[in-house]
Amino acid sequence: MASDPNLQTDPNVIARSFLDADDVWVDGLPGGGSNRDYFRISVAGEAVTWILCLYDGDRAENKKFVKLTNELAKLGVRVPNVQHHDEQACWYVMEDLGRTSLWDLAEDAAVDRDTVMEKYRQTLESVPQLHAVDEASLPDGLDAMMEQVFDGDLYRWEQGYFFEHLAGTHLGMTESEVKAMADHPLFAEMADGLDAVHPRCLVHRDFQSQNVITGADGVALIDYQGVRLGLGEYDVASLLFDPYTTLTEGEIDMLLNHYYGCVGADRGERQQIFFWCAVQRLMQALGAYGNLGHHLGKPHYLGFIDPAINRLRAVTSGTPLGEVFAPVFSRFA
Repeated sequence: MASDPNLQTDPNVIARSFLDADDVWVDGLPGGGSNRDYFRISVAGEAVTWILCLYDGDRAENKKFVKLTNELAKLGVRVPNVQHHDEQACWYVMEDLGRTSLWDLAEDAAVDRDTVMEKYRQTLESVPQLHAVDEASLPDGLDAMMEQVFDGDLYRWEQGYFFEHLAGTHLGMTESEVKAMADHPLFAEMADGLDAVHPRCLVHRDFQSQNVITGADGVALIDYQGVRLGLGEYDVASLLFDPYTTLTEGEIDMLLNHYYGCVGADRGERQQIFFWCAVQRLMQALGAYGNLGHHLGKPHYLGFIDPAINRLRAVTSGTPLGEVFAPVFSRFA
């Protein structure tokens, strides 16, 4: 299909052009924290549906999504098949993987827990296809599309994001209070410790339950435009301590064992790395919720702060970092 500058960003016009029909259905889908709008499109009366994405072309991660999708598919990662991409008008149409995310499944009281756990296991079996690609084996096609590698600078940025938007903006802590906490040497130790772990591998970066689509034939990943080199434990911690869902300590323990079994690594040897990654991810998420809720016009994200704080409290309980976070924890009932 040739690019038509008249399409612009009208999803109805795009749908009629792509589907080559006048009688089309266009349903808006809930958006996330990025500058992308999603729609489910179909011809009226037909069962086959597609996903249309309109994106902000000024953001590099959005522009590279289609190429990144193709590269990940070559690695055997289950991702949606892109049917058409109009780079000029900044939209693409891709396969509709289904309507049920891992989050939907986990939060559905009618679904038995064994079924939920099986889908979590399938999810943890899918991500090692990413984690198997390390710095030495990174394909040339992916190398040019990487976001900033997870290094000491990025870990420190995530920590600063937490202090600025959660401690400062959301909790209203004074500048001196925030600085006293942020300057604690344990945070530098954590950033430097993670930076020293090699080899790095491909990570999703936002590997949480809403970004996993479940179906009868397994699971598939979405919203992976932030993929970069990092540590596999960051992805695993993102999923297991996901503030959108609730996993019991026993379920987390079982799933963590399952992941390390899949990748053939010793959980005990990686215990400190996993702990640090869990703290980092929760700090990043809390900073994001504060920023999205207070500055980017998405107040519903503020509702996830309490669950994320509870997870951070549980992860750091009985550790020196738990004591460092005490000024933050004390502000939550």
